[in-house]
Amino acid sequence: MEVENRRGVIAVIATRINSMDINIEKIATGDKDHLFALVDLELQVKSRVHLARVMKRLRIIDGVRKVTRVKN
Repeated sequence: MEVENRRGVIAVIATRINSMDINIEKIATGDKDHLFALVDLELQVKSRVHLARVMKRLRIIDGVRKVTRVKN
């Protein structure tokens, strides 16, 4: 995910994921530049359809600029 580099945005994302009853298995963050940060999440989802729903709900969070899936 690409998110605004501001206080509390990670907490909002984690709360939203928790409200969807999804487990965050791993999380890593890093700065992209002074305005945006990168957040890598490994989530425990049930299917691709479930993942698509989760990504859709994450995209509408204020401060989230981009949500993409990365294959391992």
